[in-house]
Amino acid sequence: MRQVEVAGTFKWSEEQLKAYGGAFCGGDAVRSGGKWSKVFQFHGDSDGVWYEVKDEAPCEVVTLKDYKLKGGEKLVWLGKTNDAQTFGKSYKAFHIRVFLQDVGMCFVNDVHRVQFVDGSGEDWGIIPRFDDVKEEMNLFDHIVKELEEMDFRVRVYGHKEEKWRHAFVETNRELQVYGVRDAFLEISEEGSDDEVLVRLGGYKAGEEVAIEEKSYRSMHWTINRVLTTFDKYGGLNSGQGVIELASSGDFE
Repeated sequence: MRQVEVAGTFKWSEEQLKAYGGAFCGGDAVRSGGKWSKVFQFHGDSDGVWYEVKDEAPCEVVTLKDYKLKGGEKLVWLGKTNDAQTFGKSYKAFHIRVFLQDVGMCFVNDVHRVQFVDGSGEDWGIIPRFDDVKEEMNLFDHIVKELEEMDFRVRVYGHKEEKWRHAFVETNRELQVYGVRDAFLEISEEGSDDEVLVRLGGYKAGEEVAIEEKSYRSMHWTINRVLTTFDKYGGLNSGQGVIELASSGDFE
């Protein structure tokens, strides 16, 4: 567990980032490294807003552009205060139905009127509860989680919605492959929820090359392939026994 500060893109100011981070509480979900993590504890001080998650990547400001509202999420207004909305204030998203038909996502504004989210501006920060998004984990997510719990460093890139995320898996020792420089082990989604590609790569004559690669549809065999690769090319730390870890049971 470590403390992670809210990070943002060029779009967000320091005040907006603090307002978004200040809306979190235990049990909320925060997205970092392209995946959701659970907020365990909130910290606020003069240096900024912090909260504890099991991830080393910067925490992202989630917006309506990359998240589809389901109802029950916090909507943090990051735009300027107006007659209906206050900067930094949280509102609750909910469905509105007419004759049993869902007509959109709404919130109750500062003048106690129901307002559609889509028509209220783009400057919303979205905070769902972790229990409402954890079911979205696919094979790639479960493998990343398992490797992190086995003390591997896993750096994830890309967005879940695109299903083309990839992650570099690392230990404190470098992989050594004869005739190849800067060898690395990568896992990727390849556009699928239930298939993962494990790829050992590196560089020859300045060009990236694939040394070994194979696709798997099982967490058990994917984890075994990762462990076997690190054992074969010297990347495992002492104490990370391949046989013990790989045979400790089915990971699925």
